[in-house]
Amino acid sequence: MKFLHAADLHLQTAAAAEQLDALKLILRLADENNAEFLLFAGDLFDSDHDADRIRPQVREVLTSWDKPTVLVPGNHDASSYSTTADYGEHALAAREDIHVFEKLGEFPLVCLPYQEKRAFADCREGLAHLKGPLVVCCHGTLYLEQWLGWLREEKEDVGDYFPVYPEDLKGLSIGYLAMGHFHKGFSQTTSPVTCCYPGSAFPVTARELGPRSVALVHLNGEGSAQVIPLNLKGVPWYQEVSLKSLPWREDEMFAELEQHLKNLDPQARPVVSVTGYAQDERGLRERLERRLKGLGGPQPKIELFDYSRLMENTFYRMFVEEIEIEKADQQEKAISEKALEIITHGFSRLQKRSR
Repeated sequence: MKFLHAADLHLQTAAAAEQLDALKLILRLADENNAEFLLFAGDLFDSDHDADRIRPQVREVLTSWDKPTVLVPGNHDASSYSTTADYGEHALAAREDIHVFEKLGEFPLVCLPYQEKRAFADCREGLAHLKGPLVVCCHGTLYLEQWLGWLREEKEDVGDYFPVYPEDLKGLSIGYLAMGHFHKGFSQTTSPVTCCYPGSAFPVTARELGPRSVALVHLNGEGSAQVIPLNLKGVPWYQEVSLKSLPWREDEMFAELEQHLKNLDPQARPVVSVTGYAQDERGLRERLERRLKGLGGPQPKIELFDYSRLMENTFYRMFVEEIEIEKADQQEKAISEKALEIITHGFSRLQKRSR
């Protein structure tokens, strides 16, 4: 059984053309890799309103591929798949509380559509009698210890829905757990079951760094499913660019920025952050915004402190006077400048914590 697992395209009316191109690319990858079907694990649309507006274009795209696309409701598009919503002859919408597709491949595909205040534990009894290995798809939060760090971060953006706990999965014949909802990027585990979040198929926020991916899944019933990430080449993505600002090396910082932009992938959009000190914060900000205009990234995040206030610190001023950079030879000057840079950024971290 071979299929493509994608999630979280979040089609919006305002960005439909670019996002529909991403959907076309996903279908092309499914075709090129001889997938038996495409499984979309929730939030194909950003809202039910967007689904109503974009459905004709989506239907046209899905109809262009002659194999099934399974659409599972997520928290953003939970009401987008009524019996009157036409997504084309090859589209299969999961509408039942526990929707079982028996004839898509060698093993059953079980979809658990998102419902408010519903949890995976509510579905255990309905899953327990099914013979596996099963492919189970749901749109929610899988609480695994190795993912808790980024789960906490992502909750700020996408919230916490449809909880799945490791104990919920015990005793069930699950060969592959296809998840959607969290956008960060491709994340896979084999414990307690083989499971994957492919990440958002199109970046929704600038916090979703790195190329976008889908998962090619091969399940043969003789062990763990084989899961291969496939990058969506041609889909835009965000790349972080972190810069440190010091009053005496502003031009060097911009030269560093130019090097980052020169090496930027053609599909990447820069997410620029600047920390440190500046004598003219407004001027630096305007210069940055002029340079980044038209590159597709968000406004630069700038967190700067007033250098004149730092010079009021007795210890720092004594350090600056003591190293006497101008009188040093070339090697000593380089060491002194590096020491000054380190201690200056150290003070910026202290000031940040005191805010």
